[in-house]
Amino acid sequence: MNKYDIVYRLLMLRNIEQPSMTTEIANIVLCNLQKFQSMGIIEMANFCYVSPATISRFCKKLGFYDYYEFRASLAGAIYTKAEYIVDQNSQRYIEVNSEILADLIKGINDNFSIMLSNCDIESIRRLSKDIFTSHEAAAFGHIHSQTAAMDLQAKLFEEGKLIHSHISLEQQQQYILDAQENDLIIIISFSGKYLFSLLSNKIKRSFFERGKHPKIVVVSQNKDCADSEFVEYVVSIGSRDDINYNNYSLQLMVNLIHLEYRLLMKSTDISLIE
Repeated sequence: MNKYDIVYRLLMLRNIEQPSMTTEIANIVLCNLQKFQSMGIIEMANFCYVSPATISRFCKKLGFYDYYEFRASLAGAIYTKAEYIVDQNSQRYIEVNSEILADLIKGINDNFSIMLSNCDIESIRRLSKDIFTSHEAAAFGHIHSQTAAMDLQAKLFEEGKLIHSHISLEQQQQYILDAQENDLIIIISFSGKYLFSLLSNKIKRSFFERGKHPKIVVVSQNKDCADSEFVEYVVSIGSRDDINYNNYSLQLMVNLIHLEYRLLMKSTDISLIE
């Protein structure tokens, strides 16, 4: 989890939920990050004028196992005003000049070249076929990868294929719980860590009890996601792991999947989808 993750989760919860006790707690936490870092659950509950059980449910809604995992995530998100004050006697603003922009563009292009050279076109083609043949399909991610998931949803809709997507972790998990064996779940996560947040113990237990589960495909830089017994296969992103370029890598991968799906749709060779 990077230092901004907890902040993104709180903001997302605040933005997608109707005004409620949950959004009010999110607002309180966002305004008091430093205070909550050292609070116990009872102290936080008193601060927010709610019960400890409400705080526990709030943490789970954010995708944390318990309050202690939630509190630990705050450690990397503590900011002070001093971090943002720029010495007016030295440099008040940092201007993006042509040299900096050129370096950024070069970095993006270099990363794309690495991706294309490592591209596993067969797994992309396989995913395109699975999307085409699936009765129901969904794409999920978290923060930037959820943006990529929704972009994939929009691009596939252009081709006449409507897939599902949800923003909140809670809705995503409920969709997976309700999914049938022939349904396709695409999980987009650059690091692969979101896979393990999404597949809660409740979901795993349900899979075991039912003896079956939906087809789960992970689009990730982390090939170890394939070690999960519930993952059918991994579509490897194949780029370098650099936070400055990860978003671009995800968008390029979405474009490649879309392009392959479009080629599949236009093909007259039925064997391509068998």
